[in-house]
Amino acid sequence: MDDTEYGSLSRLDIVLDSGNYRRLAELAEEHLSSWPNSAEAHDYAAMAYLNLDDLKKAGVHIEALRSHAPESARTHHLTAIWHQTKGQNFKAMKHIDEALRLDPDVGHHYYIKALVCLSTGKIKKGRTAIENALKLEPENPEFIRIQVLIDSVNDSTASGAWKRLDDLTEALRLDPDDPAIHATIGHVWLEELDDPARAEQSVRTALQLDPTNKLAKRLLFRAVGNRSFLYRTLDLPGAGWRFVKNVFRGIGMQPWRVIFLLIAFKAVLIYFAWLFVASVCFLIPAKIYEWLILSDIAATQKTGLHSRGLNFFRGLPLSIRCLLLSSGMIAFWWMLLHFLHIPLQGGFIFLGCFIGFHAMVVAVLFLFRKSQ
Repeated sequence: MDDTEYGSLSRLDIVLDSGNYRRLAELAEEHLSSWPNSAEAHDYAAMAYLNLDDLKKAGVHIEALRSHAPESARTHHLTAIWHQTKGQNFKAMKHIDEALRLDPDVGHHYYIKALVCLSTGKIKKGRTAIENALKLEPENPEFIRIQVLIDSVNDSTASGAWKRLDDLTEALRLDPDDPAIHATIGHVWLEELDDPARAEQSVRTALQLDPTNKLAKRLLFRAVGNRSFLYRTLDLPGAGWRFVKNVFRGIGMQPWRVIFLLIAFKAVLIYFAWLFVASVCFLIPAKIYEWLILSDIAATQKTGLHSRGLNFFRGLPLSIRCLLLSSGMIAFWWMLLHFLHIPLQGGFIFLGCFIGFHAMVVAVLFLFRKSQ
């Protein structure tokens, strides 16, 4: 390796430390135009494109690595990340196990194995993998964060959630500017402790550090919405569909769980009947609420409404938006009753009772969570 090539690789290392992956990709491509067989440059390029979510370009450089350095643990490590990001967990596990065979003293190999195990529902193996990673790097904040996520799978208690917050706070002490840790803290506040105000504070910090953080963007929208008792009620079917999605994701990871659905077949039918009725009554009003009251947040989300419309709503006084919300909800329910040929008086009495019952459920769940 001549001095010119060495200097070019040193520059890539400096850019990697800065975290500017777009610039790293550009410089790696420039390096490869002069030294096309440089395994180190392909490594930098693959890493950059993986962080930029450009899996196609990352794949080109990973294939080059597999050609130039097929027996390198680093090659298998990056290949595992590539497959895991594509959802090909079996192939990812194969490559990360090979990386561990070649070099068992690298904490990040165990970290990637823990991620793959978490994606496939192999919680026990995932916990073992992240514990091994922490033995090698006990103060790595990202390893601590993943350990917290794995622990949360089988422990939904409030006391467990508080312990996870303590662990995440310790991880934050090690790296105060890690947006993933701030977003995970927001997740615990929102999903486990039902405190949307504190969740909003954490995810806003995460977005200040990394405006592209997907988890933080999703949580911010729900945290701001869940501060409203009305939105909590209207979003019940949304929460119901998210629950269904998680159930089927769990069955996909562990197919034997389908037996529980078969045992409780009647209860499942009743649940879906409720979910259908609640969706018909609440989903559109929930979207109207999002567009009118949460338009400041919705402008950065994929809500299906053009940004010009969001800007229009965002510019209106809150009192006008609330009036439009009430009018829009009543108009929707009037059209629904008219379409179903249901008498308006009886229909609105049913809707009032239906909403009142669900509001009571939301209140009871909220108080129960607080009491824990």
